[in-house]
Amino acid sequence: MGFAILPLIVLLFFIGIEAQTGQLALAVSGAGLGGRMSNMAAVDAQQAEVFDTACESAALASPGLISASIVVVPPPGVLIPAGAVCMTNSAGGGVRNVYSYTPAVPGEAGQLSADTQQSAVWYQVKTQGQAVSVDTGLASAVPATIPAHSLLSWMQVNP
Repeated sequence: MGFAILPLIVLLFFIGIEAQTGQLALAVSGAGLGGRMSNMAAVDAQQAEVFDTACESAALASPGLISASIVVVPPPGVLIPAGAVCMTNSAGGGVRNVYSYTPAVPGEAGQLSADTQQSAVWYQVKTQGQAVSVDTGLASAVPATIPAHSLLSWMQVNP
């Protein structure tokens, strides 16, 4: 009769081994759903940073240009994020606002804040026409053409 529970013991042993193997696999950095989301946020943040730099360079290369869509040429081998836009508008007195924005993904704002050492140029557009600073939480008015749930870099240049 004692041998009747032997298959059950063997089955439980292998279930335990399988559970432990799964836990070890998820312990690797970047593994699992949370790790994948963290990696995607880091990649998207880097793409937004590169796009922002290319946008600022394009705006500075065209003094006085006011445009809802500036053509941005990224460095070789770098892809422009889908939905990314570079635009300028007048801030008065010969000063221009330069906006570069991309659709935001979860965790991207925090990654940008860490990457740029809490740069004050990054905002999250909560609703159309209003953006909130990633680091200070202060709200600012932005053009209503910038869609909600975007990650925005905003700087002023002269001219």
